[in-house]
Amino acid sequence: MSSSVDITDFIVPLMDFERSLVKEVQAYVDEGTINQSSDFRSFEVWKWSQNLQKVLRHYLDTDEDVLRVESGGSRSRAYEACFFGLENDDHLAKHHARMMQIRNANLNFVDELAEKPSSSIRAVPDPNDQGYWRTLNSIVDAFGRPWDTPDELDLHCGMFDIFSLIRLYFLHSLSPLSAKMISDSVTNHHVFLEHYTVSSDQKTGHGDEPQAQNASTHRIVKKAKKPANILSDEELIARILNPTEEEQRTNKHIGAMLSLASANKQYPDPRTYLSYIPWEDLNHTSKTSLEDVLLGPDRYPINEQVIVGWATWKPPRNGFACNHHLNVEDEIFAYTLRTGCNLPGHSVGGRTVFSMTRLEHSKLISELDRYWLTWNDCAITRNPTGEVFVLETVPGLRFRGRAAGFDHATAIAHLRNMIESHASETLDRTYVKELLGLEPGYKPLFENSLKVIHTEQLSPVEWDRPIGSGRNGRVYTSTWQYPGGVLSTSKPSRTEVVLKEITPNDCRVSYSLERFLKELDATYAALGSQPMCCVKFFGITQTSLLLDENPRLLFVFERATRGHIEPFLLWHLSPLTFYDSWRELADCFVSIATGLAFIHEHGVVHRDLHLENILVTDQFYPNDVEIPHAFNYLISDLGEGKQLTQQLPSMMSGETAFASYGAIDFRAPEQIQGLPNIDAFAAEVFTFGVVVCKLLSCRSLVSSVEIPSHIRDSASEDMAEYSHTTTGKKELQDGHIVPREIRRIISRCLSHRGFDRPDMSHVLDELEDITSTFTEDNMEGQVGRTVDWCYWDWEATFRAALSAGDSDSNSDSSESSQSSD
Repeated sequence: MSSSVDITDFIVPLMDFERSLVKEVQAYVDEGTINQSSDFRSFEVWKWSQNLQKVLRHYLDTDEDVLRVESGGSRSRAYEACFFGLENDDHLAKHHARMMQIRNANLNFVDELAEKPSSSIRAVPDPNDQGYWRTLNSIVDAFGRPWDTPDELDLHCGMFDIFSLIRLYFLHSLSPLSAKMISDSVTNHHVFLEHYTVSSDQKTGHGDEPQAQNASTHRIVKKAKKPANILSDEELIARILNPTEEEQRTNKHIGAMLSLASANKQYPDPRTYLSYIPWEDLNHTSKTSLEDVLLGPDRYPINEQVIVGWATWKPPRNGFACNHHLNVEDEIFAYTLRTGCNLPGHSVGGRTVFSMTRLEHSKLISELDRYWLTWNDCAITRNPTGEVFVLETVPGLRFRGRAAGFDHATAIAHLRNMIESHASETLDRTYVKELLGLEPGYKPLFENSLKVIHTEQLSPVEWDRPIGSGRNGRVYTSTWQYPGGVLSTSKPSRTEVVLKEITPNDCRVSYSLERFLKELDATYAALGSQPMCCVKFFGITQTSLLLDENPRLLFVFERATRGHIEPFLLWHLSPLTFYDSWRELADCFVSIATGLAFIHEHGVVHRDLHLENILVTDQFYPNDVEIPHAFNYLISDLGEGKQLTQQLPSMMSGETAFASYGAIDFRAPEQIQGLPNIDAFAAEVFTFGVVVCKLLSCRSLVSSVEIPSHIRDSASEDMAEYSHTTTGKKELQDGHIVPREIRRIISRCLSHRGFDRPDMSHVLDELEDITSTFTEDNMEGQVGRTVDWCYWDWEATFRAALSAGDSDSNSDSSESSQSSD
């Protein structure tokens, strides 16, 4: 920079919870020992200052496509897009509160940047935070970089976040022997050595930077599990550089190479961050003595099969910096600090509650790379006989249980709901139990997870004008006016929704409730968090359809703006070119596969997948000039769905079976034949294949554009094998030209035997590869074309699968038989 005038400052303030943690350090140390220098070198290696400066310089660079193409040259639009990406970590908006605070600190930033180059952007601390950064400087001076990851490919290599830094500071200040005890009890334990390779000590830090006294770390490398059929390293590289035609198509060795990518990845030394609590510091107690803690607002089942005992522990200091409070999201943690409210079950009488699990029975070691994301509440202890135990807090146990049983998003959503309930002083109210009116023995497993939407938040409903009906119920439109909550992720909103009523098949109200609870089980299991390519499930409500009738229970779902998929595609594909219509259809296949794979991943089978249960909605991207709008394809209606890997006890007092295999045209051969012990997931893969065939037929009905000559030539060999009348031949040829990879993948889905079909995750991976080839393919010239076209009579493949006969000669059955999952 030629002068300070060229610099454009971008202020990155601390969040209140970070200031609170630094204050705990200031209260602990002698103020005279705090570095009073005016530089802020610790700020320069803070995760957020570095990330924001890097991202802003990239997004606002006039030479980058992000600004020139995606944002149409508008720095204001690129600036908005930058924040959208930063706040939506894992699509959970985990950093929304921080981004709001940073934006408010830089309201005139874009105007001040004006036409200056993006390299002039410099992240600077908030002037009000200078005292906090001096304290952080002192910690870094004393400890070097204990937070640092040795993996140079890690995006956060060389950077720290304040929560972990202060945890480490108190850990080693209050327990100077902790590192040695972790070395004796963990890094030398056979369970740890089964997962990691441990080298000799090496010094910490970078160059001439200050080091902690005698600071050194082990070099920790996670052991990769090498596939049995993989080549040697030299052979693998040679085959990647010179693949066969089949290997080019399957990316077989590239995938294998990626599976070994972690073989050279270094992990932080657990001696630097794992906490050791001496056995004698624990007050060992019984589970019955902790009944009030364990039977609090959160009732998610704890896996007691591996828990061998319970204990309480008095933290050496008050506050949240060293009491092993779980921190999985900044704003949730900030709320607990601000209010002084521990997560339910964390402590009793000022003592932290821990479960004890033998190290060999805990997942901590295998998931050490996720320590700061999900395991930061735990500690290690060892009894006098040398047995090593993992100590876990009750909130940590339940958070990890939800994440394993459902997913990380579900676990985060539950904690957010707990905070909102605490803020509204309804944490102890059992809304779901009251609404469902179940017997007194009902355990409120879904309290603070399943949202109960109050009737006054919904606009009036025209009950005599449902927008849809079927054998499972009727659907009505409404608008949900959500009032918002205390968290930034609970902003007030106005959402178009549909209300689904479960229609009883007879006059028994109890039957209707049983149907409702069955659908609720499957719907919550599959869609209870942030579903991918499925309609959003917002919660349940209760209202009366008529003035003089008893209130009814209804589901509240996202409303799809474009209706069912078949009429939409007939309209949408008609004006598109041959290539564009295929690109759109391939994206459609990927979306449906994503939704079904998501449902299967959560242990649920849909059991009624057909075209009327696939919806389309508009999606707008206001900051993307290149793609401001897209259509999303969503799976809906889990009325016949069933949990096969039950994560929670059923909400019904007794198990009620409502057997159904959905529409008969979409059933797998084994379902039609009524064979016992069928693989329900494999049967649904067949159903997906039928859905694709139906959509291929839909496209063939509206495809009237001229087929490019090179595509017709590519498929000519397949066409020649069919003989039809002149008129019929042209119709079949034009409508049945498909990408060869589509034919191969869907033919496998339509295999007669369930065990010959791939699972949905494999189907999704292969379909995503196809969409990438559409993106890369250069349709204007001869060079670079990667899509191989062929002829496929999918009706013949489908008929052969049902009859157990040989598929037609164009179904790529030979390729299918050579493929493996």
